[in-house]
Amino acid sequence: MTDDRRPIDILHKRRLSILPQNKIIKVIKEAAKAAATLIAGFLFAATKAPLDTYPFAIALVSSLSANPVFAVAGCLLRLLFDVQSRAAIFPYCVACVFICVARYMFSFFILDKKLIVSSGRLSDGMLTRVLCALIGELSTVLFFTALNGFDVYIIAGGVFSMCCGGALTVLLTSFFDKRYTSASANEVGLLALMFLISLSLSPIRIFSVSPALVFAFGATLWAAYTGGAVRGCTAGFLIGIGCGATFAPIAALFGLCAGLFTPVSKLASASAALVAAICCGAVTGGGENVLNYLPEALAGTAAVVIAALFGLVDVSQTEEKNQSAALCRELTEKKREEENKMKMELLSNAMESISQVMRSLSEKFRRPDGHSLENMCRAVWAEYCVGCPNDCPCKDLDNISRDDTIRRLADKLMNGSKIDPEKITDLTKAKCPKRDDIIREINARAAKMTEYAIKFDKTQIFAFDYEAMSKLLSEAVLASGTGYPIDKVTSDKLRKRLQRAGISAENLVVCGDRKKYIIVTGKDLSKTSVGAEDIRAMCEDVCACMMSKPEFIIENGTSAMILEGMKALSVQYAGKQSEKQGESVCGDSVSVIESREGYFYCFICDGMGSGPQAALTARICRVFLEKMLACGNDKTTTLQMLNMFLKNKGTESFATVDLLEVDMHMKTAAFIKSGAAPSYVMRGSNLFRIASGTLPVGILADVSAELTEFELCDGDVIIMASDGIADDYELETGKDPSWFADFLCREWTDDLHIMAEKILLAAKKSGRRSDDMTVELIRVSDVKSAREISDAENKDDELTA
Repeated sequence: MTDDRRPIDILHKRRLSILPQNKIIKVIKEAAKAAATLIAGFLFAATKAPLDTYPFAIALVSSLSANPVFAVAGCLLRLLFDVQSRAAIFPYCVACVFICVARYMFSFFILDKKLIVSSGRLSDGMLTRVLCALIGELSTVLFFTALNGFDVYIIAGGVFSMCCGGALTVLLTSFFDKRYTSASANEVGLLALMFLISLSLSPIRIFSVSPALVFAFGATLWAAYTGGAVRGCTAGFLIGIGCGATFAPIAALFGLCAGLFTPVSKLASASAALVAAICCGAVTGGGENVLNYLPEALAGTAAVVIAALFGLVDVSQTEEKNQSAALCRELTEKKREEENKMKMELLSNAMESISQVMRSLSEKFRRPDGHSLENMCRAVWAEYCVGCPNDCPCKDLDNISRDDTIRRLADKLMNGSKIDPEKITDLTKAKCPKRDDIIREINARAAKMTEYAIKFDKTQIFAFDYEAMSKLLSEAVLASGTGYPIDKVTSDKLRKRLQRAGISAENLVVCGDRKKYIIVTGKDLSKTSVGAEDIRAMCEDVCACMMSKPEFIIENGTSAMILEGMKALSVQYAGKQSEKQGESVCGDSVSVIESREGYFYCFICDGMGSGPQAALTARICRVFLEKMLACGNDKTTTLQMLNMFLKNKGTESFATVDLLEVDMHMKTAAFIKSGAAPSYVMRGSNLFRIASGTLPVGILADVSAELTEFELCDGDVIIMASDGIADDYELETGKDPSWFADFLCREWTDDLHIMAEKILLAAKKSGRRSDDMTVELIRVSDVKSAREISDAENKDDELTA
């Protein structure tokens, strides 16, 4: 599999140029690990626990992922040379041998043979290792019982050793095998290992010097250097208990002071820790007590300080972890701010756009419509022409009604102008004796009609409201809101999954609700050999959603990996419209939009009635819904705002709204219907009907709408139709209400454009085109299924080639 992560390739090249991998160094490191494992086995084999038990060697052999053979070799060496303890440790050493053999056979014949051959590492799980430890401890109990007979002391020791061995196996596995650990479990495992080392060294004296105390002070200082005051204090306390209970508070204070002064300098940290340890010893036991451990404290402290000065101890680990955590927080905050800023800007632009639309509509609504002005002009003409002595052409009102001069007069009145006397002369083709009276009356009535329109028009109020909201939202763009919710459970699962794949993450967060974001930071991200597609597959499996390919960045020496949630569905749509017979415009208005949040919307707005007035109402609804939904507003709130606008506009404006929302991330859909016709969902060979008994928007103070939510499947087709088609199919006298459903099942074709054309043609043939007609078809497809099919086809093409 090819890996297309170019930043990682560049990083590897840069690292190779600075620190070339030397095979000799690698061999030395592996030899050092093997030697350390052998020494640990040698020491743990004879380390006594309460009730005369020796469970530590079994826990060590059961938990190691690599080199358990060397730990067994150390146990056998201890059995060979330690004559004094030979009888007591014999069954434990034999158990270690059998555990090692059993683990290798299980991993080789049942689990991953290739991993053992290539790296020598065992791939058995945590449960297998704990079972091996428990069986090994149990076998020692059976051995001593068979040898000495039933003894409560032996049984109690066996129970203790089984509990201790099982618990230590879990802790040590958490340290040795990163597949089954989080950062905190790894830390606890390391502390347990330090405790066992100090405990196993405590009986040993070399020229009256205690190696356990040297290790205790050195390991505590290292823990403080690499983890801070809390880590140093905790490590000192546990290691001190291993050396003897009296040393626990001294070592804990030593680690605390070392951690507190580490940011100053290494020497200052070591000096402050030594002063604190000396003072604590002097207070608790006097000067003689201090002399009992001062040489060891100096030796252990000096060894770690010298190693740190020469760069042999990585004391920058704490700083790197802090940088990694800071980078993780920074990237999460950056994503949150980008999303908030985008949403607020979209909402602000939507409000500004709606404000402009409302201003334009306000100018239109504040004047009488042309049809009313034409009727008014004809009425005035008829009144003043009665009893006129002149034989004017205008006396023939039928001729006037067919002339477009009246319409031109009405247009002039709509533009806010008064009637020009010359216009009357042009109309009558003669000087009218009542011209001035006619002009005065027409202008007076036009003014009253305009006053009435202004009085009852409230559109301008909405224009100012939305403009004010636009300004407020523009100012709020800079304000920060709450961050993405962090899914701690999923984050922990993903961390473990990546660790089992060999990807070590110092910080990992899975955040977001519908749309997930995965942010991973750590210095070892660049060392992974896992491909980008494999990483994406693991993240998709854990998060249960589609994810993008990982994007890698390097900032301040820390690597970061970012994955972003992708839409799980893709959408195709087709539609057809037809105006009512005898009308020049369609009273239905349709829109299809997709928001930045991954919502797909399709809605049909049907202005009540037909013709220009119905078309205007429908288009008002369409523009409002478009602007509000595109910027991520809630569909229910948007419909309530639209209903409020139509209800308070001043003139009767009703419209049915059929709104479909498809969540392309969550694979769900929702219908909101306000007086709309039924819709249908074609799923395979099954057809589902979705209807509601609600009123159009603009009638009641509270919106009358019904919400229907359902999950989507791959290949679902949603059919939306206006009441023009629904009436023709379901309400026409003498027809079966299920005729439309029968037609869809009988005439169905997968080509959406052809199917929309067939539905519209059938509606025209079945009815008298008594209303505007609109039909929309939407098909949803699963992106993951399509991607898998595409990958399979590409593989077939590669094999064929």
